[in-house]
Amino acid sequence: MNGDDLVVVGAGLAGLSAAVELANAGRRVRVIERRAVAGGRCGTFVHADHRFTVGCNDFGRRIVSDLRELGAPVAFTPSTVDIHLGDVRIGSGSPLGTLGFVLRHAPGLVRLVRGVRARRAPTVGALLDAFVRDDAIAGLVGLIAYAIGTPLHRWRTDDLAADFAKANAYGHDRAVVPVDGVQAIVDALVRRLHERGGELRTELGCAALERDAGGWVVHGDHGETMPAAAVISSMAPRERASASEPAGLAVAQCLFVLRGDFAWGRVRTSIVMPAGAPTWLAELDAGGWPAQLAFHGFRDHQDAEATTVTAYFLAPRGVGSFSDAVRATMLGRVVDGLDRVRPGFAAAVRHAALLDPDDYTRRHGLRSELANARCDAGPLPSRDATTGVLRIGNGVGAPGEHANAAMLSGRRAAAMVLRGSG
Repeated sequence: MNGDDLVVVGAGLAGLSAAVELANAGRRVRVIERRAVAGGRCGTFVHADHRFTVGCNDFGRRIVSDLRELGAPVAFTPSTVDIHLGDVRIGSGSPLGTLGFVLRHAPGLVRLVRGVRARRAPTVGALLDAFVRDDAIAGLVGLIAYAIGTPLHRWRTDDLAADFAKANAYGHDRAVVPVDGVQAIVDALVRRLHERGGELRTELGCAALERDAGGWVVHGDHGETMPAAAVISSMAPRERASASEPAGLAVAQCLFVLRGDFAWGRVRTSIVMPAGAPTWLAELDAGGWPAQLAFHGFRDHQDAEATTVTAYFLAPRGVGSFSDAVRATMLGRVVDGLDRVRPGFAAAVRHAALLDPDDYTRRHGLRSELANARCDAGPLPSRDATTGVLRIGNGVGAPGEHANAAMLSGRRAAAMVLRGSG
């Protein structure tokens, strides 16, 4: 490498998007990734001789155009979701189910939208309490809070607004899934990077970054020295969050292998949530188990021999390792819940495993918290206060805590470098 090269630290969706954008513009770019594989939370892994999803499973429709513009198109299909919100069922794989819910709770939805636009309260929880006062709407908003592992009393109204802002155009209202599975996204981006002359090195982390007269020097964790004209990094920031801005709640992952003839149904994802989301999310945040468990499960892969299903739920704050008794109880609750909404599920299970938050980190080499500790309030990409490098990813601040936001931050950072402001 020489000083005109660009280095991207981290090969998740943010880093890969930034690198491909730069390579498409003719810049020499190297991506370094401490893990053995690219993709971050977006990808698959093998357990019990079957393939499962690491994390990302549904995407806002923006990802279709982002990948096409990057020269890495992937075929997608609309996501179908069945939401069991207390005694209310939304979706049912049909837009009519969602439409009926919207019509019944239109006043609450209007108050919510107006409250978010006017920033009538600093947090979403306070906004719901003071202005919306509709338990069903609180449950629906709680669904989003659950998905990002952030209790409603900690979730900033600004962040909710960013998720649905026209400028970001994530398309959450039209979620999609890759036809060939999430690994297709990573494979397409890596293939495009190589086509444009970019380099990806895995099992190479960044030990340190420092400025020199002409740019930066990236020090690899095996002693490598890489000069660069600009550095874009998805490494976690060095700042420490305050007690009021901690990391999100951690996730536990359930892995099921079912008989291949099990009829999961035409709806891909089932979300099972108890009523009273503000309360049970706060209980989790306080370190306790709520009386009822919220989780979601989706059909992962299917062939004549087996159907695999992946499910996730949130663990109480500070609980990284489950005892054998807790492990058996939680796994049983997920099986029972899926059996209620997918009759025959329990009888079809041939293998079941649970990765608690610590297991998840060990198995995937990724943090189990769904949201990073908040360290600044500005939109990504932001500039690291210590090194001055551009910081990307989906968890430091707006525009969101999801795959679409990660890709957007990477593309924006690449644009800054290409303009000469990186």
